[in-house]
Amino acid sequence: MNRMIDATLHALNACTKGKRAKVCILMSREFRLAKEVAKAGHRLVLVGDKFRPLYRFATENQPYNPALTIEARYHELPLDTEAFDVLIVARPMPRGSDIGAELARLKTHIKSQGTIMWYHPVYKGLLGRIRRAFAHKWYRLERHVLCKTAMENGFQQIGQTLVRGRRSSRLVLTKAVVP
Repeated sequence: MNRMIDATLHALNACTKGKRAKVCILMSREFRLAKEVAKAGHRLVLVGDKFRPLYRFATENQPYNPALTIEARYHELPLDTEAFDVLIVARPMPRGSDIGAELARLKTHIKSQGTIMWYHPVYKGLLGRIRRAFAHKWYRLERHVLCKTAMENGFQQIGQTLVRGRRSSRLVLTKAVVP
């Protein structure tokens, strides 16, 4: 998790050029990334579908940089259009969902020249082949398919960072800019 947080913060600093930005994080259970983004001084909206992690974040967050926490289902986001400079999807997208449709839906919440970031599992090596065989088909997508889907949905400056996850798992952080 620490490597994912470091990779996300590095990408966030690169796209905001060190300036304070309006950031929205879509999360499920893990709120450490939100704590680090809040510590970096960005204006933060944290949206999650579980009450307990949102409450823990709200009680542990420092009072000098308050953040708005919202409990909402993933498909029912109560967010304005073009409200954020950066949108980070720090949770898996729902199984069986069309990545292109999800990116198009999330794109409406990002300002022009804003950035979207999301994680996706990548399977490498022998253990990766075994995990891939038992994974849901949505999680078996190759890295180039993620880039192709983002390009087809009108995103620009698409980049990926390979991040080592827990044990032998690997994730790719895909970053794309709204024109």
